[in-house]
Amino acid sequence: MAAHDLDDELPPESPLNPNPRFPRHRHFSEPQESADLSPFTGEPRPIGELPCTPTRNPRAHQGGQTTPPAYRRLWWSGIGRRERRRVQELRRASQRDVKRSGGDASVNRADTVQRQGLYPVPPGASPFLGLECSGTIVTLRANVPSLWAVGDQVCALLSGGGYVEKVMVPAGQLLPVPERVSLTDATGLTVVACTIWSTVFMTSHLSPGEPFLIHGGSSGISTFAIQIAKHLGIKVFVTAGIEEKLAACKGLGADLRINYKTEDFVACVKEETNGKGVDVILDNIGGLYLQCNLNSLGLDGRLFIIGFQGGAMTEVSLQPICLLDD
Repeated sequence: MAAHDLDDELPPESPLNPNPRFPRHRHFSEPQESADLSPFTGEPRPIGELPCTPTRNPRAHQGGQTTPPAYRRLWWSGIGRRERRRVQELRRASQRDVKRSGGDASVNRADTVQRQGLYPVPPGASPFLGLECSGTIVTLRANVPSLWAVGDQVCALLSGGGYVEKVMVPAGQLLPVPERVSLTDATGLTVVACTIWSTVFMTSHLSPGEPFLIHGGSSGISTFAIQIAKHLGIKVFVTAGIEEKLAACKGLGADLRINYKTEDFVACVKEETNGKGVDVILDNIGGLYLQCNLNSLGLDGRLFIIGFQGGAMTEVSLQPICLLDD
């Protein structure tokens, strides 16, 4: 899942991981029923305290009548930790295709980095956190394809704003919840699925017979990549720094498991491929690994950098690339 090993990838005292016990998914508690809000699944666990104070209805002139808010949104009032967290009551969602209600919102690394003010929001995207969610469809616009119906359980990819009880989503960003997958677990599918499929398969056209190197093998992105690649019959190499993580990768089907703290992954890759190198590399480290990645690639190899945990700046020698053409 998208954030299932967030704590493993960051030191316990890291400023990007202020709470080492921060769970993968957070459920929004629903202290009072709303007529158009489908109930949440599972056992709700509140994010701290989410007060839902009814809003006074200005049209109700007698009896002090109140009306519940349409839905609530979790947001941060500025860069910082829990003391910056706020719950905002909203009356309606933006005009998109499908309204989803209930379910869960996942925590991705981008959310934690954005919270620290280190991840700029793309132009036109929601300034609020939450890149994916799950829930039940409660409203459809007239132009939505017949593939979807009110009551369907779905997961959705978002540009932001997923930390909310109701969210409007373009129909093209929905996925059905797979069989035997809970609504909670489905919350963490869309970011990893879209990332891996769009880079490794749609762009690089990774195919059986082409070895595939994945760095940070136990991360949410990487564990998904291992499983998809093995399902398609592809040989998978992974790196990780702890034996327990390598064992987890083995359980998912990784063929070659390299402890980067005790082994030279370039040498391991070259030995396993008879000196040819791998065809595709999925890298979340960035600058620190760029030279070694270039040294590990074979002819017509493809490198996808999806993170900068090792920095965004470096100096490299282009000689390994030139030598591949000789």
